[in-house]
Amino acid sequence: MPFHTNNVDLSVSANFLYGTAHAALQSLNNGAAKKAFMTNNAIQKLFTDTAKLVAWGVKSGAAITRPVRTFFQHSYFSFFL
Repeated sequence: MPFHTNNVDLSVSANFLYGTAHAALQSLNNGAAKKAFMTNNAIQKLFTDTAKLVAWGVKSGAAITRPVRTFFQHSYFSFFL
């Protein structure tokens, strides 16, 4: 793995989306997760950008040969930014 770039894995990205949405929708930590998600522009941007990345991976076919899963497993593909 090259250490001079950011390595982005679609499985990890999908897991982030699931975990963040679940925390916000279930009002975890007495609603703190939902409040943080609803009021913090940085978290909303990170969520939106990650969703766009996963959508690109599916639309472009990058995730077709191996499905994007919402549990951690090493991806066959690495995406570098």
